[in-house]
Amino acid sequence: VGVHLPSDGLPVPVVRRLVGPDRLIAVSTHSVADIQRAEQAGADFVVFGPIYDTPSKRGLGPPLGLAAISDARRMSSIPIFAIGGVTVEHVGDLIGAGAAGIAVIAAIMSAVDVETSTAALRDEIDRHKSILT
Repeated sequence: VGVHLPSDGLPVPVVRRLVGPDRLIAVSTHSVADIQRAEQAGADFVVFGPIYDTPSKRGLGPPLGLAAISDARRMSSIPIFAIGGVTVEHVGDLIGAGAAGIAVIAAIMSAVDVETSTAALRDEIDRHKSILT
């Protein structure tokens, strides 16, 4: 249980004082520098993107691409969750590049069968994480 802050939201230290030490704090990030700032401020993890093109994230700039996950992973020790145009077909590449997980909107919200689509995403994450361990 915790909070997910927008990139221009309240500072992590302020939120930490409000929610206490036992709650998770995530921050939306759009560059490696954003990730480093969030980590230094005390975020527990970040949501990073957009990795692929998606209508909901076009206002944040062009897609960062898969290599950005690898770059970010090398520069940070906190978990990085990929967002932006993520589909079940991308999961293996994202986990392989160092993403701790994924965050999705359209992959579930536009699905004909939300339960099946969610299960497929979870299964794919589990499958690729077990390959790495």
